[in-house]
Amino acid sequence: MGNAEATSSSQPPSPDHEFTMHFPASPQGASLARRLAASRLREWGYSTDVPALLIGELVANAVEHCHSPEGQFRLRVTATAALLIEVSDVCGTHLPALQQPSEDAESGRGILLVDVLAGEWGTRVDAAPREGKDAAPREGKTVWCTCALSAAPYGTAPERRVRDGNQGG
Repeated sequence: MGNAEATSSSQPPSPDHEFTMHFPASPQGASLARRLAASRLREWGYSTDVPALLIGELVANAVEHCHSPEGQFRLRVTATAALLIEVSDVCGTHLPALQQPSEDAESGRGILLVDVLAGEWGTRVDAAPREGKDAAPREGKTVWCTCALSAAPYGTAPERRVRDGNQGG
């Protein structure tokens, strides 16, 4: 567990499954990213418990720290021997770091949770091309983490929606 510097291997493993999508850097975009990724993990037959928490924290960080009206983030989830979750944005290069927030602090625990739940995590600075031949690249970042894959419990029913506050079916 713990923070790891971005490393480059000779060739990443071929993904068994991959999901990549861009979302607006807004609370609605974060919610949609979490729901779609969890749905895809269930389709692939994997448990969503820990991955959903990790995805939620990483996309929440992207939304929280992107102060651009055109801001968006990319979520990429790759299943090989483990699950790789990557959230990228072009909203600056401020990299998240572990913090020790005070007991009454209202924020600052997201990466702490990622550090505890993920097998590994790290960051890298990225440059994304802009349109137009004279446009300078935009600087951004990717925050990534890995976690073990576990199969969804046999016979897991699809998510039930609660209507009108009643949990009965």
